[in-house]
Amino acid sequence: MKIQGQGPINLTPLLNGYIRQVKTGEPGKQETLDRADISSAARFLRELLQRSAELPEVREAKVGELRARILSGTYHVSLDDLVDSILRELKS
Repeated sequence: MKIQGQGPINLTPLLNGYIRQVKTGEPGKQETLDRADISSAARFLRELLQRSAELPEVREAKVGELRARILSGTYHVSLDDLVDSILRELKS
């Protein structure tokens, strides 16, 4: 049995022509571009996230002050303040 045909097909000229059309924007060829619109709320949230990343995670000055007061024995918390703080934490 003998199979007859054109043989291997060379697609390179066809692909090169298509690429040239897309690059040059020839008439009749419409390019589609992906597009994303970001709302003002999303832009605001992105800005907040960027600003919060710049803030220190721990307020070093406050921690240092409290540590010094605890070590010197001058830091006292009233029982009422302690209970209020615990209840607030449990409610949230």
